[in-house]
This record gives sequence, structure tokens and C-alpha cells, in this order.
Amino acid sequence: MRYIILIFFAFIGLTINAQSSKKLIQVAKGDILVDDFKGALVILEPILEKQPQNKEVLKLIGFCYLNIAGQEERSLKFLEKAVELYPLSGKSKKDALETHFYLGQALHLNYKFEQAIATYEKLLLFTKDKDKKIRINREMRYCRNAIELVKKPRDFKIFNLGEEINTPYDEHSPLVAFDEPTIYFTSNRPPRGMENLEGGYYENIYVSYWRDGKWTQSQLLDMPGSYFGNRATVSLSADGNTMIIYQNDGYKGSLFITNLEFRRGAPPVYGFKRWVEPTPLSINSTNFNETHACFSPDGNQIWFTSDRPGGYGGRDIYISNKLPNGSWGPPINAGPNINTEYDEESPFLSPDGNTLYFSSEGHYSMGGFDIFQSKKNERDGTWGPAENIG
Repeated sequence: MRYIILIFFAFIGLTINAQSSKKLIQVAKGDILVDDFKGALVILEPILEKQPQNKEVLKLIGFCYLNIAGQEERSLKFLEKAVELYPLSGKSKKDALETHFYLGQALHLNYKFEQAIATYEKLLLFTKDKDKKIRINREMRYCRNAIELVKKPRDFKIFNLGEEINTPYDEHSPLVAFDEPTIYFTSNRPPRGMENLEGGYYENIYVSYWRDGKWTQSQLLDMPGSYFGNRATVSLSADGNTMIIYQNDGYKGSLFITNLEFRRGAPPVYGFKRWVEPTPLSINSTNFNETHACFSPDGNQIWFTSDRPGGYGGRDIYISNKLPNGSWGPPINAGPNINTEYDEESPFLSPDGNTLYFSSEGHYSMGGFDIFQSKKNERDGTWGPAENIG
């Protein structure tokens, strides 16, 4: 319904005058601010049909496609044309600088690394702001890393889990116990009419079971407790009986923990399991965010990410050890071989506990978050330098 209204609104606006187009562009910018790139395109593309040389619209459409998965190639033609209409000069304005930066990102995402570097080098000549120069140099470093990494590609295959798990909505963050054929995951499909303020649906946790050689139809996980907004999967213990979830608790999201109970006298199959009401983890900080976490294989450690102060910058990975009384000890920073001045996310320990996998925007990244691994030194328990998994 929202898209129908927008299409009608755009049509009416374009049949009146150019002033109406400016108002529509402001509406589209509002959509972009809340990451509704598809909604913005519904407004912007009809304007471009009437005004094919509108450089602001070209820039915005290119930026939207740049931020929609699988549409990065499509962004190029709009940004390349916008750059022609926004030439860099001695007193280049913000729009011109932004457009060239977006083009550099689009070239990068389309594996045109040398062209991206050339675009960034030209942009540097007209950029005076120190922080922006740092950002541009960082993007150039990503491109140079990518040139080397793509020379040694890794073979892998991706398989879709099928319609029992996936829907037209988003599914992410799957959790599977080491020895149990059960998968928990997060989806923003419409559950019980829980619509959010943006017109979509809040995230919730779903479950499916491996039965007779296939996954059962996924269903909303029966987990008690009151919360506002999203509830999402984070980590599952090796035995499948303890789960860490992310949950909105009032104005702020935090990590919670819950345990699986078996109903007395019933066989341990999926129809007889019951999760208890989640409780906040003691590792949560009051004014900062904890986003991802994982258990160690023996369950005696939690590795988690936090943007609390005192780290190396951005979000860092921390470790909390289980104390004799069952509570969790004070967080310990995982150190400079793991953390950088940029963001680290999504720690995951291998079943033997000797390899840490995680995402990072730092280290030897080829752009944004790459996946890295660090090996544990069995002699002293320290963690080695992070390596890009390729």
C-alpha cells in the first residue's frame, strides 16, 4: 500500500512542475536516511524519466542501487553520468565530492579496483577535510588488498536451504548445535501482526528440525517473556541447551540468555522442549551496545562484541570467563591481534576451540567487513595474527 501511494504521489508531482520534483526528492532523501532504498527509487526513477540530466537524482539513484544487494553493477551507469555532471574543480562542493566517492565504491564493488583507485586519487586532490582524506585512503587500501586477494580465489559452494526455511522476507543468523538436527534463525516475516514503525515487521526467532532427510516447515519459536521490538538469534551452546539472543529491552537492545528444559516424563523430541524466559547477561554495559556473542565449546567462556570505551576503537571483541558460582567474570579485551581501530563483529570458535573466526573492517580487508581467522597458540594460550580467509 505504501508503494502504491508513493507511485501515485510521484506521478501527480511530476505532472505539475519542477518545484514539486524538488519536494519529491526531499521525500526520497527521507527514505534513504532510514535505509529504505527501494522506496526512494519508486520516487526518484519517474523523476529521472522526465529530467534525464538531473544530476542530483542520478547521484541518489546510483547511491540507492549501491546499497541494494545484487544491484551494485546497476549503480555504475547512474554514478558515471552523475560524475560527468559534477566535475571536480578548485572549489568542489559537497555533492561533487560525494558523487566521486560513491563512484569509487561502485567501481570497487564491481571488481574494477584500478579504476576505483584512480577515482580516489583524483578525489584526494580536491579534498581538504582530514577525516575524509583518512576515509579515502582507507578505501584505496581496501582496493589494493583486493587486487592481491582475488589472485588466489577460494573454491566454495552455496546451497539454498529451501522454502521450509526461507521466505520473501529476511532470514539470517542461523544456529545449529554440534550434535542435534535443529536449526534456529532470525526472520522478519510477519509474525502475529507485529508491524514496526517503518512499515515492515520486527524480527523474531524461528526453528526447524531435520526429520526424514529434510527440514520441517519452520515455525515461530515458543519462548516466553515480554520485550519490545526485535528478538534475534546470537549463539547456541555445543549441547544445544543454552542460547544467547539479542532482544530489545525498552529503549536499548541487549544480550539475553535462556536455557532449554525438557518436560518431565516426555521423550526429548522437538514437541516436548521448552525454553525458559530469557534473562539479561551480566556482561551487558549500561550505556553501550553488545551485538554478537558465542560460547566456547566447553561453555566456560563467552566471546562477544561491544562498543564500550577502553578498546582499540569501534566495536571490539571481548572475553568473559565463567566463575565458580556460575556467573560471568569481567570482560577482557581479546587484544591487538584480534581488534583494530575499526569494527570487529561476529566471533565464532571452532569445535576444538583453537580457531577464532570473526568479521572485521580492519586488518587485511578487501572492503568493509571481511572474514578472518586467528589460531590459538597451544603453548601459552595466546591468539595469533588475524588472517583473511580469502
